[in-house]
Amino acid sequence: MTNNIEAIEKIVKNTYCIIGLPMMDTRRHPQAQIRGAIFTALSGRFKSPDIGKVLNRDRTMVNYYKGNHESNMRFWKDYEGYYNIAEEQASRIYNEEIKDKEVEIIDRKIELLLR
Repeated sequence: MTNNIEAIEKIVKNTYCIIGLPMMDTRRHPQAQIRGAIFTALSGRFKSPDIGKVLNRDRTMVNYYKGNHESNMRFWKDYEGYYNIAEEQASRIYNEEIKDKEVEIIDRKIELLLR
């Protein structure tokens, strides 16, 4: 990845692809839960303005979801699963040096998961 925005876009794309839902700009469930899970998974690795930019939200929304993460884990059905997927994708993309071949491998895994 050449910059943080591209890395965030890749993580968001992968997360939605694995979950199997389109990215939509709505407050309805499960979209709000997925966004919250992604915000939280990315917040320890990237700056809030960059995360918000990719998901068309203000940086304060990232901080809001980060602050409510523990209660979301307990009370929002399916949130924990969404968070685990987002966290796995964030960890994989952020922590590894990604080469062209590695990107192809990740994309193939996602395609296999969607079958």
